[in-house]
Amino acid sequence: MRDREEMVRRFQSDGEDRVPVFLLSLKAGGTGLNLTRAEHVIHLDRWLVHAYSALKRYTPHHFLELVERHGLEHVELLVSANPGQPLKALAKVASGGETARIMLALKSVLSHADQVPTLIFDEIDQGIGGRLGTVVGHKLWGLSETHQVLVVTHLAQLAGFGDAHYRVSKHVQGNRTVTRVQRLDDQGRVEELAEMLGAETSSARQSAYDILMLARRAKEGRRLETV
Repeated sequence: MRDREEMVRRFQSDGEDRVPVFLLSLKAGGTGLNLTRAEHVIHLDRWLVHAYSALKRYTPHHFLELVERHGLEHVELLVSANPGQPLKALAKVASGGETARIMLALKSVLSHADQVPTLIFDEIDQGIGGRLGTVVGHKLWGLSETHQVLVVTHLAQLAGFGDAHYRVSKHVQGNRTVTRVQRLDDQGRVEELAEMLGAETSSARQSAYDILMLARRAKEGRRLETV
């Protein structure tokens, strides 16, 4: 694509009903470097939208905008938290959980290019239920092929995908509060997931066991079905 007009036509021919603002604002006959950057941003944006839509149950128009300030180009990350809401700067409108899910989508897209060895996700389960938690858990486990992934979660469906499960608890010793971290075995995981489901009954333990079996089947490449 050698000029802005050709890039816009190609973008619209792919069925897109909203051309990114940065593409329309590029000066006609813009430099090859500008157009190359714009094309890369478009491709990254599409991959990000695809990855994020699996985590949110709706497909946003796009996330990325290429803006020019003082003669320099910058990529801004924008988000519409719900359908019908305008795109706004991520830092201004996204909750901690929303930010974590967008980061998960971005890391999924860039997993083979990102050299960061360890990824930490906290509050990624905020505002989601068990069915979507299973999808998020599967995505997180997929990242472990190229990274060490640490997740802090209170959602059993998400925790079930961990290759190693640690229980973090606080206790009072004398006049001090201490934190303990304990790695759980298979039976311990069932008990802990049952507590995360809100009950310590036989039916809750069976549900916890089913969650672990679902995660195991997904890791083996079998069809992912929610329980």
